[in-house]
Amino acid sequence: MVSGVRLKMEVVTPLYMRGQDSSENPLDAFRVPSLRGLARFWFRALMGGVIGNTSQNLDCIERLEGQVFGSTEQASLVQFRLEGIPRSRRGVIDRKSSGMSDMNYLAFSLWDRPAVPPGESIVLVINVRPGVQGDISQNGLGIVLGSLWLLTHLGGLGARSRRGFGSIAVVNPVSYPPELEKLPPFICEDSEPERYASFLSSGIGRLANLYQEYARRMLRQKDWGESWSQSARLPKYDILARRVARVRVSSDHFQSWEQALSSLGGRLKRARTGLSPTKRQIFGLPLPRVSSQRRSSPLLFKIVRFRSGEYGAVLTLFKAQFSQGSGTTDANYGDLDEFLNGIQGHEVQLP
Repeated sequence: MVSGVRLKMEVVTPLYMRGQDSSENPLDAFRVPSLRGLARFWFRALMGGVIGNTSQNLDCIERLEGQVFGSTEQASLVQFRLEGIPRSRRGVIDRKSSGMSDMNYLAFSLWDRPAVPPGESIVLVINVRPGVQGDISQNGLGIVLGSLWLLTHLGGLGARSRRGFGSIAVVNPVSYPPELEKLPPFICEDSEPERYASFLSSGIGRLANLYQEYARRMLRQKDWGESWSQSARLPKYDILARRVARVRVSSDHFQSWEQALSSLGGRLKRARTGLSPTKRQIFGLPLPRVSSQRRSSPLLFKIVRFRSGEYGAVLTLFKAQFSQGSGTTDANYGDLDEFLNGIQGHEVQLP
């Protein structure tokens, strides 16, 4: 029986601490609660696509999340431990630097704040909690690793992670024991964007099958009803599934992470400039003179470092309902779809 797995995670783009206090240590982003919270987000995103869209199924997702990551009623199946927390932190972005205005457009409030610089790394050790035995231990560990796979390939840590900062990657080969052989590899050996998109398609598909198998086993249920790809409605939260999400890999090769972020920043600035203030709300709030409401952008930028040493960009769009007052409303994602379609690249196939 497998007992644990070690993941060496490397910072690809500057990692900043969340919050407005510039004195906060960006190293605090490397905390077990932060990593566990992000793993929960990606668990919900993929499990939500697997199970479907009824209110009963939402309760099932909550039960499964509690079983794996813990709740007020039960402990988590796994324990996280961090080793070798990086000590380096310094200013990385200079608002006055020439040629970096497009990247600074993405950075926004991060100017002159200290960050964990690219190249720093940390080891995350995931162990099955003592006393957890049998199928539930290996299956639960597999689900957690799947959530971390999604985090390291589509997401990031810390402030402005949806704008490409705090991108991280697993850099050590992870050897899975036979019990976890259905998990996709963390490292893509190919440096071509088209093949990287295929790598993501395969990995997400394998994880969806693993999640579905886990849900059926834990809940003893085989049919989840209408899927999100069949529904005319939008989900209430971010779901990684066809029709309600898109993932696209840019076909561009970049020589540095700065170049990759500058390219995305320039595209985003031009796209938003061409829209009325009301239409710009789809890119996230608050928006000066339009709305003081806070709403995360549904569009995520991720910078990846290929094996060749070059860099690439992955863009993920979640199409969920928008909170409005005390309720929710469907949103028009046409402008964001148009933005993605304007980026030459390769679409990732979602389950």
